[in-house]
Amino acid sequence: MTVTSLITGIVRSRSHSVFLIDMIRSETYTFSQFDEWARGLAWNLQERGLKRGERIAFLLKNGADFAALYFACLYAGVVAVPVNPALSKKEIGYILEHAGLCEVIYDVSYAGLFDALRLKEKQIRLLCAGRSSSVDDAHLWWNTSPDSSAICITPEICDSDVYSLNFTSGTTGLPKGVPHRVADLFAAARAFNLHTDIGSNHRIYHILPMSYMAGFLNTLICPFVAGGSVVVNHPFSPQTLFQFWGGVCQYQVNTLWLVPTMLSALLRADRDSFASEYCRLNIRLVCVGTAPLPAKLKSDFEKAYGIKLYESYGLSETLFVAGNTPSMDFKAGSVGCALSGVAIRIAQDGEIMIQAPWTMPGYFSYDLQRPDVLSHSWFPSGDIGHLDEDGYLFITGRKKDLIIRGGQNISPRSVEEVLETHSDVLQVGVVGIPHAFYGEEVVAVVLLKPGLSIEVLKAELDAKCRQELSFASIPTRYVQCKEMPMSVTGKLQKNKLREWVLSEISCKRTQSI
Repeated sequence: MTVTSLITGIVRSRSHSVFLIDMIRSETYTFSQFDEWARGLAWNLQERGLKRGERIAFLLKNGADFAALYFACLYAGVVAVPVNPALSKKEIGYILEHAGLCEVIYDVSYAGLFDALRLKEKQIRLLCAGRSSSVDDAHLWWNTSPDSSAICITPEICDSDVYSLNFTSGTTGLPKGVPHRVADLFAAARAFNLHTDIGSNHRIYHILPMSYMAGFLNTLICPFVAGGSVVVNHPFSPQTLFQFWGGVCQYQVNTLWLVPTMLSALLRADRDSFASEYCRLNIRLVCVGTAPLPAKLKSDFEKAYGIKLYESYGLSETLFVAGNTPSMDFKAGSVGCALSGVAIRIAQDGEIMIQAPWTMPGYFSYDLQRPDVLSHSWFPSGDIGHLDEDGYLFITGRKKDLIIRGGQNISPRSVEEVLETHSDVLQVGVVGIPHAFYGEEVVAVVLLKPGLSIEVLKAELDAKCRQELSFASIPTRYVQCKEMPMSVTGKLQKNKLREWVLSEISCKRTQSI
């Protein structure tokens, strides 16, 4: 089945059913209304001279406009290049100047990012998005045909075309461009929906950044392909934390896509029982991904809200790989089994190798202005793990984060899991730092409950580690921090944490001289 026939069938069969609720603007769109809007925007893109395969970037906030623009790009054959505003100004600037763009569509609040860039020199048009704007040189992109009845654009969808180009912030070097083809994105969505039994009766709460792959694939394409519905809100943040459950209840959400940092924040902030009561009665599925889910956090959240969490696993490059589902037997610490069509093997050094039919064609080459072709059919995930006899996948850490102490390989994740079981520990990050004799030593950075000191708890934490870990894995240092460096997708930034630890140790040595 082609993507064109898939979309046509969904829109026809679910024509009058609600697809998207924009709770920010209190607007609701049925499948047919959303499809018509996207076709109108696609007409607008083509009227401005954009041709199949050309790229447009957008710096936009979550909302129905953002979602419609994604589908307009699909219908017009234009490559969508969502730029994450959480990236550094340097990274954003490099992407905009070197990604071969024709246009940049932006929210007026991001206008200041362009001051030092040479976009006009490169003949890249700047278009301000909004229902109203004071930007003099901006063309307001949302306009469709003057007469909506005249919108008769037939979507020019070619399954093999690149649909999206997402850029991720690497630990070193330039932002890495990850392109994905039309057919691959929709095939991944169909496979995940089938794996988790997501269907037309699921309503997903969209609180991930829409510029991030999970905010595009997991919480937009997946519900569309399922014929379900999605409630779009601002991305989860400390400012939206206390309104989280209000939106869930008001719009009768029954499916959640969360990351571990959200689970932790909700547990710490909730004071009322109505959220747990709503969950027990109404929540059908809670998917968790993008970062490792600590066992204690999973247990605490499930106990507090009376619902099960289903961890999944995937990469920006390979999309969905594995996942737990309500129909599967639960195995502690596992991210579930491979999706249909996906193959997983473990390399000799423990690295997880992936073969998925929807893997990207290759990283975007700034020089060639197209994807580099991958040299191997098995994609190296960078994660360390193992498969059990039933095909369940267990992830024990990142290959680059592996600590080698005295010739022994130590998984930071295994140490973190032990320390996180202590009731006074909120979060742990374990890193390796240089050691003159052992090569590396193990350092545990801990975030404790307010008012507690590491000096008081160090003996308890050390005793717990000695009881449950090998001698080589026991941290040689415990360092207390006030907050952990986290990415916008909820991943602990180990490189920044390691730099901070080295700086703290260096500072203390200097003070003692």
